[in-house]
Amino acid sequence: MKLKHIFPFLVPAIMAACKPDNQTSGGGDNTLPEPPETVVDAHVFIVDLFSTLGEDSYFIGRDPSVATEYIKNQQQKLSLVYMFDRSDFTVGKSNPMTDIAYATGLNPLFAQCNATDGTMTPGTGMLTRYPISDYDGISCEGAHLSGCRISVPVTGTPSLYISTAKIVSLHQAETIYRERKNRLASDCIIVGTVANGESRQVVDYFNSGSLRAVAYSVGENDFDILVVTPANYVCRGYVEGKTVNLPYYRISIEKWM
Repeated sequence: MKLKHIFPFLVPAIMAACKPDNQTSGGGDNTLPEPPETVVDAHVFIVDLFSTLGEDSYFIGRDPSVATEYIKNQQQKLSLVYMFDRSDFTVGKSNPMTDIAYATGLNPLFAQCNATDGTMTPGTGMLTRYPISDYDGISCEGAHLSGCRISVPVTGTPSLYISTAKIVSLHQAETIYRERKNRLASDCIIVGTVANGESRQVVDYFNSGSLRAVAYSVGENDFDILVVTPANYVCRGYVEGKTVNLPYYRISIEKWM
């Protein structure tokens, strides 16, 4: 395997320390204008989240080649980013995401979602067919947020940071907001998961900071789908799917103003 396919996958694991871009935290009472009911398809992009919405590593008992074929044969609106929740990285072991990236020719990165345990680092593998112009990540007070800036084929949106996080407490949400408030309000979107017992508090907190946040509960899983966007974007929902035994969620996000 060529080194050029391995190196960019590891780069985002080196994340910034606590350097807030604004010290102000959320918690206000901000009311945002409601987006129109009519969806303009040309302004919509898709993020595919492959996840069991649980704590287990995603590719245990699952064949990465199935994900490769899904990406190669996708017939609908092509996804901006493919996220594989809990595609954990273990030192000395091959990572399925590297194999998928090599087979599809997509640009990969690894987004750490929790502290390293021995030689294993929990995280989300991300793949995109669009050029990556910047990486961004934080690891601070038990909170992790990681992603990259890519060009977006949506009118009026030259580029966006597409990031992910696995949030298990309100404190983590507060830390993420404090560390990346300005970026979250302007050009960063989070697609990730939140522990279902914390969903209401986390969503309310992000919304109080003039962001648009929503959590979707799917079945009786430990985690809900979490989407956080700037005020001029809105999540239009998700469609649940499965290819063989790989569950995934196609999340639609629209820039509406």
